Amino acid sequence: MSTGYLSVKETSEMLGYSEQYVRKLLRSGEINGEMIGNRWVVASESASEYRCKEHNPNQVIPDHARRASIDTPTAIKTLNSMK
Repeated sequence: MSTGYLSVKETSEMLGYSEQYVRKLLRSGEINGEMIGNRWVVASESASEYRCKEHNPNQVIPDHARRASIDTPTAIKTLNSMK
């Protein structure tokens, strides 16, 4: 079987995890991939095997980069009240 490659975005959609978490899995060696230039590509076979493991496919890992962009008045009010 030849190994195809997926982008980090495709892998994150397939696994249901954020792109940031997929990069963490790549750095830790939990899924196999390669750096091409400054971008990761993921071995599709490795991503499929990871998905079949004991991990809950419905588990959501937040993308912490997105959490920094809070712009709703309720969230800002809540954050201000924590001071």
